[in-house]
Amino acid sequence: MVRRGGWVLVTLIALFSAIPAARAEVTVSITISGTVEELVPILQKLQELGLGGATVSGDPLKLNVHSVMTNEGAAAAAPPAIESAAVEPVSAKAGEAVLVTAKIADAGHAIDTVAATVGETKVDLFDNGMEGDATAGDGIWSRKLTLSPALAAGEVAVAINAYNANGEPVLIAGADGQQTPLTAQAKVTVTP
Repeated sequence: MVRRGGWVLVTLIALFSAIPAARAEVTVSITISGTVEELVPILQKLQELGLGGATVSGDPLKLNVHSVMTNEGAAAAAPPAIESAAVEPVSAKAGEAVLVTAKIADAGHAIDTVAATVGETKVDLFDNGMEGDATAGDGIWSRKLTLSPALAAGEVAVAINAYNANGEPVLIAGADGQQTPLTAQAKVTVTP
């Protein structure tokens, strides 16, 4: 663990030293994977260094850190699943706000992002206690959003999709054994 964490920190410090303050803004995105025991000290050290969090206004470097926890040596985790998806209230006028929620089961930590598509509008859902999400880390991804004024009255499908840390759809075995994207559907009725 120390070796892996040490290399990450040495690389990041070298990167920061190489960026002149007068240069344009630079965005660096890294993905760190490992067990919880390996990741927590690295993420804590990055936080101590002021990296991977909110940047200071005018700071020329933005660092996006994605952490992917693995269960090395553990029994295979159940495949990820979207256990339920819902929209509250179940009916609303175009232009009104609704809450989209999806209950996610993901013991293997394959899911990095959950998104909802309502008509032409696609938004990320959150499990961080913000943007309409009630409780951080509870496995219920949510977002309060305003229905597009362009939506026609009637039943509208709400597609829920899961993505990995690379932004690719999370794949699961379908009924036929073939790999298929992890998705779920909910509905909202748009009233006149």
